[in-house]
Amino acid sequence: MGQRQQLFVVTKDRENKRFDIGFHNQWCYGKTSIQQFRNIIEFNVNADKYSKLSNNDNLLSENEKLNIVKSLWGVNAKKGYYHNLISLNDELKDWSDALRLDCQDNNDGICIIDFTSDKKPLICYVFPFDNTIYDDKDKVRKVIKAWQPINLSEYLDCYYSKDEIETTLAGDDKDDIKFFKQVLADIKYIERHTKYMTQEHLFKLYPYLNE
Repeated sequence: MGQRQQLFVVTKDRENKRFDIGFHNQWCYGKTSIQQFRNIIEFNVNADKYSKLSNNDNLLSENEKLNIVKSLWGVNAKKGYYHNLISLNDELKDWSDALRLDCQDNNDGICIIDFTSDKKPLICYVFPFDNTIYDDKDKVRKVIKAWQPINLSEYLDCYYSKDEIETTLAGDDKDDIKFFKQVLADIKYIERHTKYMTQEHLFKLYPYLNE
């Protein structure tokens, strides 16, 4: 049971080699996922060079990076959010495929952040299955193929139709208006400090997805 989602973060270790971080969240989707996504990006923007996940000068140990990512994705002080996470890195001890995207128990997408870029972090969401975006309850706007990188707005659209968002923002329910205004603001913030990942780059990170 649950709204099962994974987060995969690509960084570098102290020997300048690729170091992958993975976490499973049993209840994370839609607005909450984007909210926690911003938490990670905002920390990296504000952190000094000794704490940045994107700093490739190897100032953080692997364990320190794991702890930072876990705290940022599992807790949000501003929103009063907490959820226990399963470390896929820990699962490697008993399961050799723990950090494979295609071996996860997932029904709400996978969030990917690549901090190894020399410039802005590269980001995307993917689904391990075909998914559909609707403009309203009956009109299909776009079919998303499995392992196709999608942007934050497309991910949000998988849960709230364009018609629903526009109708809510034009309405008078203050709580619902606040809900959507905040998530749209989170998307703008993330996009300002990152770049979207291409299909080519995703397959470069995880070649087995293209086999």
